[in-house]
Order: sequence, then structure tokens, then C-alpha cells
Amino acid sequence: MTDSAAVGLPPYPSAWRAWATVALLSVLFIVSFVDRFVLALLIEPLKADLKISDTQIGLLIGTVFAMIYVFLGVPLARVADVWNRRNLVVIGALVWTLTTTASAFSTSFLMLLVLRIGVAVGEGVLTPTGVSMIADMFPRERRTVPSSVFIGVGSAGANLALFLAAAALDFATTPMAHALPLIGALSPWRLTLFLVGAPGALLALLFLVAAPEPTRREFTAERPPLSAVFRHVRENGLTYFGFFSLSVLGPLNVVALLTWFPSFLVRAHGMTAADAGYRFGLIGVIGMISGCILVPAAGSLLARRGRSDAQILVYVGAVVIGAPLLAAALLVKSTPLALALVGPGFALMAGTGAMLGTTSPLLAPNRLRAVMMSLVSLGMSGASFGLGPLIVALLSQHVFTAPDGLGKALAAQIALTMPIAILLALVTRRAFARSMENAAALEAGRRPPPAAAEQAA
Repeated sequence: MTDSAAVGLPPYPSAWRAWATVALLSVLFIVSFVDRFVLALLIEPLKADLKISDTQIGLLIGTVFAMIYVFLGVPLARVADVWNRRNLVVIGALVWTLTTTASAFSTSFLMLLVLRIGVAVGEGVLTPTGVSMIADMFPRERRTVPSSVFIGVGSAGANLALFLAAAALDFATTPMAHALPLIGALSPWRLTLFLVGAPGALLALLFLVAAPEPTRREFTAERPPLSAVFRHVRENGLTYFGFFSLSVLGPLNVVALLTWFPSFLVRAHGMTAADAGYRFGLIGVIGMISGCILVPAAGSLLARRGRSDAQILVYVGAVVIGAPLLAAALLVKSTPLALALVGPGFALMAGTGAMLGTTSPLLAPNRLRAVMMSLVSLGMSGASFGLGPLIVALLSQHVFTAPDGLGKALAAQIALTMPIAILLALVTRRAFARSMENAAALEAGRRPPPAAAEQAA
């Protein structure tokens, strides 16, 4: 454990204060995913009302977010590394909730696209900033659990979005919905967007009042220049090559499933949109929370037993088990069997992404954590959002054109990407282990061990 007093820093916040902040960040993360993925259950009415295609849906749900992460992710994270992180979270939350609410009044694909850009800008702040805050509220050996809770519980909002959207769709058809002042005349998909977007602004204000800005914990008060980021990546080149690649390939399929599995249930299994949202929403929430907590916990447990490559080994195991389960869920004809298989497969695949997210702060120095987390998000959220839904849409429209083609397109993407992920994990495992040893030594105020120093050179 790093001794704060030994380096002239105030003690860590009380456990109650630290965990209360984690809870608020997690709720905001849930809201962000609800606002991001709510369109996945509104695909059919959106296509009918605004006259848009599957490919345009892929752009709205995925590519817009990818573009924002690519162009603004690192600059926003750099602000988080040098500015007040609590205030940055509040500003981002207000931006994404207000633009989600405004999306209810879209009259064209272009208008909805512009508002989704606003959602992406606001949400691009939260993950790197939240992870950076948590890293300064807990000692190094205790960070994995709160970071896993933040990412795992928050990420469950992606599936909770489907459940809430299903409930909103049902509610929007009742006389009570039509009696609502000002918004009662909105169509069901518009009312859904309004209802899921509005509460976020209140949560942002609560976070402003209740959450502290934690003390940055480091052995130097110097703020390193941006060039230090590139130097750090260069010195750990093989590690980050593997780490960034895995951050793309695993979440690529998770995002594709979140986007298209409800429509797969509608098209291939004859469900209504609301029923698909309820079923996959509930299964996904349980899977996302359990996977995003248990898989990183397995990596942390193995690391405490002396394995510096623990996270890589757990990643490989989760993919070897999870990918075949998901592929089978997409190809079987039985609806109950498809739902039974997708749950554990989704949990394992989602857990690998959470584990990479909680590992990222352990690799980087304090003043570089948010930027490095943002770079990981370029793969985890940027490339995966940009490519996952869009590739499946293109395969479904142009290759697998039968009624069950959407499931085959999803299965094909999984079958192509997961063997590559396993190979890259094994090739970069030793470099990753040395980088983890190096980072632990630096945080403890020691020089890197010889093996880590040689690898860095």
C-alpha cells in the first residue's frame, strides 16, 4: 500500500465518502448507457417514421460515438488530468442528458444525427474521468473492486436501456401517457427518448453537490506534458499494442449484440419489440453486472497470487468459453435455448471489457491515467462502436439476406474476431506482465525492476 503520509499527502477519503462517490458515478454511468442504447429497441419505429435504413441505424448507435472518441476523447481526458474532474463530469452529464431529451423532437435523420453527436460528446467525459477519480480515492491494492463496480454496474445500463425502453413503449400506448402535459401527444418512440433523457440533469446536479474532487496521489506535483503520454506508450509499446487490440476485439461483439440482438429476436424468433426488450434487457443486466464484477475479480485474485499476467490469462479463458456460447445462441432455432445461451456468453464477453478498463489505471502514472483510459476507450468504445454495429448491418443487408440473416451476421463477426484476440493476448502476455511490474514499482516510489526497465527501453 502506498503510504500517503510518507509522501506528504492527506489521507484517503473515508470508505463511506469514497463509496458514495463510486455509487453516484455508477448511477451516472447507467444513465449514460441508457441514453446511448435506447435506440436499439426503437429501431423498427425509427425506420418507419424517419425513413432510415439499418446502416443509418448503425451510424446513429455506433459510428457517431466512435468519431467523437477518436477526435475528442484524448483532449477531453487531458482536461481531466489537469482540471477539476467533478465539474467536468457534471458538464458532460448535462450535455448528454439534454441532447437525449431533445432527440425526442427530431424530424429527420440529419437532426437526430446532430443530437446524437451531442450525446457522444457528453458521455465521452465520464469513463476516463470517473476511473481517474476512483484511482485517487482508494489505495492501489483496493482499486479493482470499486473500479469494477463503476464499470460493471454502469455498463449494465446498456441492457437496462432495453428494459426501460420496453416499459416506456408499453406506457406510451396507455391513456395515461396521452394525458401528460406538453409531451402527451408524442409518438411512443419520441416519448421514450424524452422519459429516459430527462432524469440525468437532476443526477448531474446531485453529483455537483455531493461528490468531492479527490486529491491527486503521486510522488511529484509536476504536471507532465502531453509528450509524456507518447513516451509512456512508446516505452511499453508491445504491451499497449496488445492491450489496445484486445480493447477493440472483445467489446466489438458486445456492442454489436447490444445493438442488434433485440432486433434478432424480433426478426428470427417472432417477438414483439417490447418483449425482446424485457427479456434481453433482464438477461443482459444480470449478465453485465455479474460478468463485469466477477471477471475482473478473477484477474485481481490471480494477480494477488503473484501472476503479473493475470488479466491476460483470464481474458483468454473468458473468450474461449464465452464466444462459442454466443455463436450458438445466434444459430439455434429454439427461443428458450437462445436466451439461455446468450446470458453466460454475454456475461463473460462483457467482463473482459470491464477487466481491461479496470486494468488501464494500473498501467499508467497518476497524471496520465485519464488520457490513457481515454486511449483505451478509443478501442473499447470508439472502434467497437464504430465498427461493431456497422459491420453486422452491412453483412445482414448484403451477405446474409434471409430472415435469419441477422443472427448469422452476428455469429460470423464473433467467429472471425475472437481467434485473433486470443492469439494477440498470448503473444503480448509477457510484455504486459513486465509493464505491470514496472507500474507497481513506480507507484511505490521505487525504481523499476531490471526486467521492466529493459522492456521499457
